[in-house]
Amino acid sequence: MTIRNRGKRVKKEAHRPLIPIDWNKVDELMMAGCLGTEIAAFFCMHHDTFYRRVEEQYGVSFTQYIQQKKQSGDSLLKAVQYAKAIGLSDKGDNALLIWLGKVRLEQKEAGKDEKEAIAATTEKFNTLMDFFSKLQLGHAVEAAKVLEQNSSVSKES
Repeated sequence: MTIRNRGKRVKKEAHRPLIPIDWNKVDELMMAGCLGTEIAAFFCMHHDTFYRRVEEQYGVSFTQYIQQKKQSGDSLLKAVQYAKAIGLSDKGDNALLIWLGKVRLEQKEAGKDEKEAIAATTEKFNTLMDFFSKLQLGHAVEAAKVLEQNSSVSKES
């Protein structure tokens, strides 16, 4: 929009009033793992506007800020799990702490297949170390026997 001021054209910017943002609520939602688009919708604004406002407020990129807050939330979740596990706290629901640990923190129990794979890998590693040890000592014939024994065991399983 242009207006005249003493014969000169002066450009006046038209814009909507800024939507107020509760920055404590933003931090809380980010720590809870909400996406930027979800938080923007919570405040009834376009996500690009929200990202720009975060950058103006904190002087860092939106991505850096939300990553920092999500990590804070992850740390808090781990601390609550720990406190509950060692009896320092009764707060928190066991099932929910387990579920959040698996889903959000990517925690998992080692399954039977995983344990077998780890044992097999460890056995192969130890065989190779034995092979290299014998080679270093100049026992090439014994080293070859170690590899032969291991390959025949692998073929049987």
